[in-house]
Amino acid sequence: MATKIGIIGAGGMLDYHAKGFQQAGAEIVAITDMNEASAAKAAEQWKAPNIFTDPAEMVEKADIDAVSIIVPNKFHAPLSLQCLKAGKHVFCEKPPAINATEVEEMIAAASSADKKLMFNFNNRARLEEDDDGMSAEEQRMESVSAKLEELERDASVRCLLSALVD
Repeated sequence: MATKIGIIGAGGMLDYHAKGFQQAGAEIVAITDMNEASAAKAAEQWKAPNIFTDPAEMVEKADIDAVSIIVPNKFHAPLSLQCLKAGKHVFCEKPPAINATEVEEMIAAASSADKKLMFNFNNRARLEEDDDGMSAEEQRMESVSAKLEELERDASVRCLLSALVD
């Protein structure tokens, strides 16, 4: 059975979250946004049967297992706490909260509710670029290539010296 997801926030990040959930086999059941027109448009695009303008109403009325929170940062902790206390798993956009105390409260609420709390630290796997526009992988490859060239030169020198000594 597919995990049923409710999404809070119909802004630009919704497309990334919704696509990921659907690719993983989840079902988007509800979309909530203060702007009802935005929620309706997103619900149509992602085939979500329910729209809400109030997160509390969605959590109470929609048949969902988990909530994805994609709203301004200052609302991450309060909405996460509300959803966890209502017995829903939470996937929250970064940063988790405004301060460490809020994060600790979120972790405690997840533990108390025996629910999963996850944060979208998607940039952990992203390769960074240096000032020359080289990605970390390109930098590593350049370093490996340079080391191999150095070893080849050393091997050539050793062969030359060996030949001279003999």
